[in-house]
Amino acid sequence: MANDGDIVANPVGAANDFVVARVRDEFMRWCQQAPVGIDEQRVQAVRAVLAAAFDANPHIAARTWTFFRHVLAQRAGFDAELLRRADACATDGYLAFGVQGLAPPIVCLDLIDTPLSYMRSAVRAKTRALPIPVAFIPPHYLSCPWLLTTLHHEVGHTLERDLAIGTALDAEFAGLHHASESARSTWRRWLVEIVCDAFAMRLTGPAYAWSLATILDQQEQWDEWNDNSVHPPAGVRIPLLVAMAQILGDKTAVLTPLLDRARRGLEGYAGLPSELVTQVEAIAALVLTTNIPALARSIADAGPMTRDDTSLIETAVAALVEHQPLPSAVPIRLAPAAAQLAILQSPSADTAAAIDHLVRHATVPSWSIPLAPT
Repeated sequence: MANDGDIVANPVGAANDFVVARVRDEFMRWCQQAPVGIDEQRVQAVRAVLAAAFDANPHIAARTWTFFRHVLAQRAGFDAELLRRADACATDGYLAFGVQGLAPPIVCLDLIDTPLSYMRSAVRAKTRALPIPVAFIPPHYLSCPWLLTTLHHEVGHTLERDLAIGTALDAEFAGLHHASESARSTWRRWLVEIVCDAFAMRLTGPAYAWSLATILDQQEQWDEWNDNSVHPPAGVRIPLLVAMAQILGDKTAVLTPLLDRARRGLEGYAGLPSELVTQVEAIAALVLTTNIPALARSIADAGPMTRDDTSLIETAVAALVEHQPLPSAVPIRLAPAAAQLAILQSPSADTAAAIDHLVRHATVPSWSIPLAPT
């Protein structure tokens, strides 16, 4: 029988402290080894933030490490090489906008229907500290790399937060001319998602619109309307993407079926205010062309999708559809766009095999671990 002096004053707290100490020991062992499947820059970001966090708030640090342990463990598993491609794609897209000094998002597989993001954050009470943003994608996206165009929307969430784009545009949305108060309120609720769509369009062009349409079809969301949703409904979102593509210089007819599909999905549905539909082109222009002071580079004047990029995609699509060798390597951020447009023209096993070869041999940014060629 224990003596009074042997009884811990706060047994629950002591037990939790012991667990935290074990988690910290595990983190320290990870710091002393060569991590697998993650580049040194991200390793340093995790080490620096969590080492300080374990000193300042060990319980929060333990929760953070438990979370990242799951993210990192995937890089030594069955999908490691495919996951490396997705990481490189996210990294290339993020770095294309000239952000300096911040770690790009890292990709994590999760049992979800559509991608989502967790933003980077400092150590705060009762939450995790995330030294690296995390973009979650469904597992099947790895074997369907054309769907990784949607990953650039998640990268857009990190860019929007890091560059404070939404905050800068909010006043513009609040001051919309010839718009009712209800319409202005609705557009402001959708603002962040529209900005992230703009980033994805800057990175992929019309291929992103097609990938999004694929998801809308899969989830049967063409006629969905939710008064509280932060996402525009399909009847607004797809026309917005078409308008953005036209502003960015893409006049191809490839987008026309998406508009027709959106209209058919809304047949007989009376919940979509006509005022919003008539404002789509003005909103697209507002997001893409507003000059935002205090930002070194805005959506309007930064990012890829140059004529050279468009030419590379068109050349790659032709080679993929005709099952011919690629004349030159394609940057990894453009590979999903080429893949989506190719699979649209030729949905066959041969095209999918050619796409796999394209992605494996794509050029990756210096931040990323090189892909393993086959």
